[in-house]
Amino acid sequence: MFAFLGDEGPVLAQGVGVNAELFGRPGAAEVSGLFHVVGVGSITLNNILLVPSRAVTQDSQGNTVVKVTVDEEAMVYDFTGSAPQVKAGLNNPVATTKALVYTAFRSLISLDIPKNGGTLRTLKVIAPEGTVVNPVLPGATGARGVTVARIYETISGAHAQIAPEKIPACGEGINTMAVLTGYDKQNNLYLLVDLPWAAWGGRPFADGEQLAPPYYNSILTPAEVNEVYCPIMIRQRGFVPDSEGAGKYRGGFAIITDYEVLTDGTTLQLRTDRRKIPNYGLHGGQPGSLGKMTLNPDGEDRDLPKIVIPLKKGDVFRARVGGAGGWGNPLERDPKMVLEDVRNELVSLSRAQNVYGVVINESIMEVDMGQTQTLREAMSETQTNGSNDGRS
Repeated sequence: MFAFLGDEGPVLAQGVGVNAELFGRPGAAEVSGLFHVVGVGSITLNNILLVPSRAVTQDSQGNTVVKVTVDEEAMVYDFTGSAPQVKAGLNNPVATTKALVYTAFRSLISLDIPKNGGTLRTLKVIAPEGTVVNPVLPGATGARGVTVARIYETISGAHAQIAPEKIPACGEGINTMAVLTGYDKQNNLYLLVDLPWAAWGGRPFADGEQLAPPYYNSILTPAEVNEVYCPIMIRQRGFVPDSEGAGKYRGGFAIITDYEVLTDGTTLQLRTDRRKIPNYGLHGGQPGSLGKMTLNPDGEDRDLPKIVIPLKKGDVFRARVGGAGGWGNPLERDPKMVLEDVRNELVSLSRAQNVYGVVINESIMEVDMGQTQTLREAMSETQTNGSNDGRS
């Protein structure tokens, strides 16, 4: 699919057997004959997305609010009510706010619809000036990653009310950023910026991908690379058992990383989130576990908030990020999938039974289907929905 911008607006055209060699030949007529025009000029929302006209509101219970209004012509994303801009660098430039809307919108429409002006013209973004989604000078934006995550998750929560069959539960993205700086043994200045994200939320058709970057882009530097260039030792990086948001399709597990400092005079700057409000589940799925940041977990075990703090040689900083939310009722999860997680030591026997209603015979590590059916029937009668369905 190719997109052109003509006098009447975007033109969508489908090429047949077109390649770079062809465009090297003379003669526009010869080339244009291979294209079939499928749309010119005005494009409405109904051309690319068929959902009922409605208005939904999503509150992050933190700093962002979005009201999404759908009609036949367009979708309006109104961030009125979001928090005023702050003095710290957590504000998000309006261009990025719009980019997050466009990125999230792509999850609602078919993959064969091109990313061009015709598609984006169906969207309108209202982001009041002087707020965290559209700061004015001298509003700082350098640590906006956590706000980027919250904006995207808030938009997705609204989308889940519009097209529930398409939207995953909340993942664990770039909520945590650890910045370590100081001097190595040769007295060279170093700076390490690490974003230990974890996983996607459960999806309408599958579990959340594990150790996967968030949809809005990020990167996780391999431990070995960090150790080569910085005087630190990554003591562990692994999954946290029983930390997933349970669901028919579970969210990914939390990730734990231990950073040991190998030189004196190091400074840690920590930005962290999802310590009070977990990554939400959807449609009966449960939220993931909360994040927790700790200094010297085997000693003083000091809980760390957002902070700038000096570290000395031998100190260990532990970053345990949150687990991702689940999608759907955990009692509807395939018992074989629960058994696989138990065998992989990701889910405990007690959690398998108490949350998923799956009884496993520990001696042979197999599901007792009769007891499982009986237990699930009893749990279904008294079950309370552990999901907040995208409200945070």
